[in-house]
Amino acid sequence: MANVVIVGVDGAKALGHEQAIDDAILKILTEYSPEQDNIGSGEATGVDSAVRRLALGAGWELGKNYNPFPPNDLHKHWDCALNCHGFKWRNLAMAVWANVTYAVTFKTGVQSCYHCFKSIGAEQPHKVNGGCWTMRRAIQYGKRGVLVVVT
Repeated sequence: MANVVIVGVDGAKALGHEQAIDDAILKILTEYSPEQDNIGSGEATGVDSAVRRLALGAGWELGKNYNPFPPNDLHKHWDCALNCHGFKWRNLAMAVWANVTYAVTFKTGVQSCYHCFKSIGAEQPHKVNGGCWTMRRAIQYGKRGVLVVVT
């Protein structure tokens, strides 16, 4: 049984790439089975909400084998005082939980994402995003990270 997290660019940054992102997520989902595997995502707009929509439509069930990781911070801070559990906490929780973390992003014509270039030497120029940060953490924890760059 695999615990799989699919994370990536947020909704505003993904505008114009929705179909390519959906296609990439569907391809990932076909590698796993609702009967055997668990899927998770960060519950934000963009890739995360597409993962939820597509996974639930393909047979995963909320609370059974689909695991949401929403940030517990109403203000949606990256990191904040008073243990508010913002996006950083949420992303670390996903990296610990998952056996495999997919970072889904899209190609850009500029320098590559600094998360990936520094950690895995990715030479494909792609949009910087929290999915890559989460994938990098998963790799640091000795887990598998997969970068998916759509065009």
